Amino acid sequence: MTKAEALEELKNCIIEVDPDMAEAAYAAAGMDTDEVNVLLDKLVAMYEKDYKTAPKGKPFDECYDTTAILPTDEYIAVYEEAKQILGDLGLKFKTC
Repeated sequence: MTKAEALEELKNCIIEVDPDMAEAAYAAAGMDTDEVNVLLDKLVAMYEKDYKTAPKGKPFDECYDTTAILPTDEYIAVYEEAKQILGDLGLKFKTC
């Protein structure tokens, strides 16, 4: 299966915007296990101190316009911040 075919199949399985939101998973796919473990150790170190007091997050209808099924500006900003953090930690995002 080609990359394009895999992405098309993925688009058919999830809502329209999720292929964009799945960039981190796509970037991590095929990484060496040792590299992934280093990245995960960095993430855990950043967040484990707040584990018990971290906010729960928001339900779908507060993150997406439920009529258009599009992410809200706030949710896009959260996603972009997370993507920046992952990139700073060494995750290499792929471009088509």
